[in-house]
Amino acid sequence: MVNKQMQLVKSLIHPVFGTNTFVQIKNENMKTGKYLALFLLMLTINICTKSAHAQVYVKSSLISSSGYEDKDSLKTGSKGSANMIRAGVQLKLSMKVDTVIKGTDTFPSVTMWNVGFDGSRTHFNNKNMKQYDFPVNVYNGRVAVTYMHTLNKKWTLMSSLGAGVYTSSIDHITARQVVGEGALIFIREIRPNLKIGVGVAFDNTFGFPMAYPGLLIDWAVDGRGGKYFVRVNSNELKAGMKFSESVQLSFSFEASGASALYKDKMFTHTFLAAGLTPEFKVGKHINIPLTVGISGARTMYSHKRKISDFFSYLNRDNVPGFSPSLYASAGIQYVF
Repeated sequence: MVNKQMQLVKSLIHPVFGTNTFVQIKNENMKTGKYLALFLLMLTINICTKSAHAQVYVKSSLISSSGYEDKDSLKTGSKGSANMIRAGVQLKLSMKVDTVIKGTDTFPSVTMWNVGFDGSRTHFNNKNMKQYDFPVNVYNGRVAVTYMHTLNKKWTLMSSLGAGVYTSSIDHITARQVVGEGALIFIREIRPNLKIGVGVAFDNTFGFPMAYPGLLIDWAVDGRGGKYFVRVNSNELKAGMKFSESVQLSFSFEASGASALYKDKMFTHTFLAAGLTPEFKVGKHINIPLTVGISGARTMYSHKRKISDFFSYLNRDNVPGFSPSLYASAGIQYVF
């Protein structure tokens, strides 16, 4: 959950998104790569079978082609589309529940450890944009450990620590493309159906630690004919109604993107997407969300890997990017 909160913060004010995990397997060393992949698969299965709760997800998204405007708001005759695929697994390593008695109050104290692996690939189909020297593919990766602990009857602490990889080539990954990441979130239960969390997320993208605000809102209220809900606990906002145990419909708003880091510069791709999301539950373990909508505020640019350049782009009247276009996504989530 903290992983997704960090993505939301970065998608709004930071040029590095798409926290995921990717393993480099070179063509000349495929035999070693196969053994490594088999070992990771066996490790994942072993942890899943020991976990009381785990989930695996895959999501594919498509942004249709639209025109590109440069930093001077000029229509360049260039255009492009983007296709993204993400996959990941969230595993619960351990959970301990104790009963705490303070005066007349009695409440459960939960201590839980999770580990998450995420991976993504973004492919760009650009036309008449060779002069910008943008990459064709961007690979983002992340692994993180999350710790959650009940502080008292109203407050819960959630923290995360991990590392991300941001590259345009999996054949050559250097230390400059690895970024340390973390978060510290304090969550308060306002009501049984309303939880709000605030805290800080941080990373070292520019060579030194930087902090960003973190926010979590989880609210649900029963209503006639179904269950109405609002969720803001990731890089996505959803508001809708649950018609039954198998079907729900919501309006969703997503902020996401991908980045590639180099020695002296960085490439940034971000987008905001809004649409209708029907979600279907198949059996006890499978969820299938589908989204159809519009992508707006999609930016794409390169700049020097300096904090001054980062803020100079934020202060621009126009950030280089694409005009609005159609957006569609489909995913599948399996919960153990």
